Amino acid sequence: MRRRTFIVGSAVAAAAVVLPVLYRKYQNAKWDRPLIRPVILSHFCGEEMIRQIGVSYRSKFPAENTERKLIDLLLPGNGGKVQSSSDNSIDGNQLAAKTQEEFKANNILNLNGWVLSPTEARQCALLSLT
Repeated sequence: MRRRTFIVGSAVAAAAVVLPVLYRKYQNAKWDRPLIRPVILSHFCGEEMIRQIGVSYRSKFPAENTERKLIDLLLPGNGGKVQSSSDNSIDGNQLAAKTQEEFKANNILNLNGWVLSPTEARQCALLSLT
């Protein structure tokens, strides 16, 4: 009986350690996609608020209401040519730098009381589509 208790106890302890780690990894997996994670804004508000901002953006700019259009606008171009249509081809720091440049150029939007750059707003819109 002691062996059975040990095995069951070990299994429960292992599950108590592994399950939270797996859950956290799954939760962070979607945030690893830089196109849907507005880096600066995500420090101030949660995913649900970001989705609401995205819905507001899509209703305000119906021409950009598709995933393909938003991705094309977010990916950095090379002389007008999109480099790649993959999330893996872009670094989140590139989008954060683009966001800061838009703020410096006073290229801003006001959505749901948040002052955002178009890049951040498009990232929110893309997240709201997923």
